[in-house]
Amino acid sequence: MSRYRFCSGLDAVLLLPGEALGPERPGRSLELTLPPGPGADAGPSSPSVIALLPLNWARGLVEAELVPSLEELLEAAGGTCLTLNALSWSAATATAEPRSHLEEELLAYRAQLDLWLHLLGPLQHEPEGPLASAAAGVIPTALALLQSERRLLRQIDPRSWPTPPWRPPLDATGWIRADVPLSPEQADQLAALVHLLPQDEQVAFTAALASDLEALLGQAAPGAAAPEPASGLDWAWDLAETLVGALNSRDPELSAIARQLRGQMLERALQLPDPVQRTARLIRCIDSEACSSETCSGEGPTAVAVLAAAIDSVVQEIDLASSRGDGKQRRLLQRQLAEAVRGAGSNLQLLRELVLQLSLESCSQLPQRQPPSACLLLLKGLLLLDGAAVTLLPLERQQALVQLFERLLPRVWWQADLLEALLRDLRRFRLDVSWLSSHGGAVLAGTMRLHRYLVPPTETAGQPGADSEAQGKELLRLQLLALLRLTSGVRDRTNLLRRVQEMNPGDTSRCWLAGAEEPLLAAACSGFGTYTTSLLRLYGEACGVPDLMPLLPPGEGVAQAFDRILEHWRRHGPQPGSAAPGAVRIAVVITTFRPDLGRLRQALEALRLQTLPPAEVLVVDDGSPAAEGEALEQLLDLFRYGHGLPVLLLRQERNQGQYACRNLALAACRSEVLAIQDDDDLSHPLRLDHQARALAQGSLACYSQHVRFEELSGQPQPDGDGFRAIGDGITSLMVRRDTAVALGGFYPVRSRGDVEFRSRLQRQFGKGAIARLRQPLYLMRGGADTISSGFEYGCSLRMSTWRRLIRREHLV
Repeated sequence: MSRYRFCSGLDAVLLLPGEALGPERPGRSLELTLPPGPGADAGPSSPSVIALLPLNWARGLVEAELVPSLEELLEAAGGTCLTLNALSWSAATATAEPRSHLEEELLAYRAQLDLWLHLLGPLQHEPEGPLASAAAGVIPTALALLQSERRLLRQIDPRSWPTPPWRPPLDATGWIRADVPLSPEQADQLAALVHLLPQDEQVAFTAALASDLEALLGQAAPGAAAPEPASGLDWAWDLAETLVGALNSRDPELSAIARQLRGQMLERALQLPDPVQRTARLIRCIDSEACSSETCSGEGPTAVAVLAAAIDSVVQEIDLASSRGDGKQRRLLQRQLAEAVRGAGSNLQLLRELVLQLSLESCSQLPQRQPPSACLLLLKGLLLLDGAAVTLLPLERQQALVQLFERLLPRVWWQADLLEALLRDLRRFRLDVSWLSSHGGAVLAGTMRLHRYLVPPTETAGQPGADSEAQGKELLRLQLLALLRLTSGVRDRTNLLRRVQEMNPGDTSRCWLAGAEEPLLAAACSGFGTYTTSLLRLYGEACGVPDLMPLLPPGEGVAQAFDRILEHWRRHGPQPGSAAPGAVRIAVVITTFRPDLGRLRQALEALRLQTLPPAEVLVVDDGSPAAEGEALEQLLDLFRYGHGLPVLLLRQERNQGQYACRNLALAACRSEVLAIQDDDDLSHPLRLDHQARALAQGSLACYSQHVRFEELSGQPQPDGDGFRAIGDGITSLMVRRDTAVALGGFYPVRSRGDVEFRSRLQRQFGKGAIARLRQPLYLMRGGADTISSGFEYGCSLRMSTWRRLIRREHLV
């Protein structure tokens, strides 16, 4: 452990329960010197030092005033250090015959630690023993221990990630058993354990869990001796879903485990005889990869086709129950089908494929058989269809899709919460609904005509009051924004923009004073790029960001738009600055993998224009192939030696994701402040300066706002929750290095690590420690094909599971 800076000569730290130290020496450990082990070097030049600390001394486990500081512990080192000469922690040492009473006592400590870290291990040997009855508390205890370990190791060296192998690895063999069902809370805690473990332990731990789960799912298969899921093994299915959703990792071995477990789930779900159960399970475990692939056997229909057939069967059963007059059965089936369909969540890729596979009868009857919340999901799938591809379908299928849309839209149109969800989830997608005007489709055109004359509700004698008026205005506002996204005619969009302005006639003026974003949002929804950028220029000027961007012509992609913006900044933006004496040193961290050198060049050009230049630009190559790595190095040499940008290249041996790369940069940087920058985005020339000023006023971290540009058109698009033109700048983080170190860096996950970091930052230091600038200082690319979008829109389980782990603070 020479890389850790705890105290001179310390090689390991063990946390022990207070009882292990004995009542006669509370709060202290022992100071002992042991003879060398067999074959060990007994010379005094190579001692090994281990600190034995009471478990409750770990910071954060008890009240702050009762926990000694690190300095106090070092000051009392004589009472908290155990000196050993080359004592090995190998299995041979653990089983060797003790040479003295002191060694025996030490090995007893080791055995007690093993018991705490292997609480579930004995369950496979004692199915009827006391541990089996106490299983409910085992997983939370293991989670608390790993959280404590993480906190202590952060004190030893906050930049340590993953955790060093100072203890035996956690073994999950036998943790999952058919006779010890786990609750949803325990399933979440078990999934969180994977992320709290060191990376070199994660694969073996997860593989053991997946193996036990696959065995249970095999028992749940039709025809097996064990009961089917509905008879008692539902929790195993739910646990498998939680584990697959939580494996938010770039590690290829973990990804392979997730794929194998998902494949097992898919294979079993395809065999379920009950169409309701088959629908519920399939809709959760089909991801973007399975949308177009064949079934696991390699033969037969796709998984989506099987799912659509299951839905068709349920619809037929509903109709049959209705024809028999069995209202109770009809309502039960409708409720079960709605719950199953809602399981799709934000898996928009699946919904898009599903609506193409539904039978003509289901297209006609589903809107009447489902509540509006389930209708919303089907409507999203329809709106994402490619217009040109729809026109190639058989005529009968085209007519069925038009009919499905015209029956779904009225179910959603008058509910504000559903329209909010529609705008939020579709904000990053290009919508082409030109096919709706064919085959006599008239609902969308009729809705357009309705909103030409529809006036906002006003308070009348028969209305409840001002609340009803405000709700009516908000509903009309959402309807207008949705129509702006759906319509393509210039005249229609112009009329809709006029209606938005009539609802709030002063908003445009307030937009020029940075007091309202509604005109910006409506303009971005309309797709009028020049009009949107003109409003953004006015908004930026009012926020103190002059020359935010030029007027961007329509039809260009984001690469051309960024080139125009960079040229505009060179000509009209503030002059690049030079480092003043005593100015804060800022390290800009850029992570990249197989980079598009043109996009990276634009990002580096924007950093050259900063009024407060960075002291370091740390570019972390996340395991790119050799040829691409050489091209990257040449580009960075050009900026370093040709343009004077202080670029340093760091390399990961294998691809681990951007958050693991940020941790590497955090350990390597020598500046007081870190600023995060994606390799294909632009930082406004004032970004570093304005965010550094916020930190100088006492904030620990700072975010600016951002503008997102649609990849193909190069035009600004709605962002945030779908009701803003300007986003909250989640990737514009600037943070004090010591603060990031104290938090332990970023979780090395595949996606949404920045969201988790901000959540942890707020919990640890409070929202008041984070500055949020209203200025749009960060320009980013937007699209539905990014890693972030794939994580959110290509799977039903990932986003919901990850958000739940963050919300319940299992990862802290």
